[in-house]
Amino acid sequence: MKAIEKVFPKFDYYAFNEIDSQTWISILKELNLLKNVLANYTPIVKLKDHVYFVFELDENEFMNDLDHNIKSTITLIDDFSRWVYEKIETTDYISILGI
Repeated sequence: MKAIEKVFPKFDYYAFNEIDSQTWISILKELNLLKNVLANYTPIVKLKDHVYFVFELDENEFMNDLDHNIKSTITLIDDFSRWVYEKIETTDYISILGI
């Protein structure tokens, strides 16, 4: 996810990533920017500044049901942000386990 990589350059998809709570706040700000991009129905070119489409098929599927996928992604960001904020109240780190 580009928001994580932008704020936490040491992020590795194949490693255990321990991320402190202050860094998570910055990541959530980046995700909020993505949410704004989605809410404004930005062209796919702009969306690619924030999201990786690993396969061309992923991008095509996203575009085929664009309205639904935008709403779902915004909901995902909202739910994830809420969860992170709850967790950083009681812990100093949230980790991401790589593949």
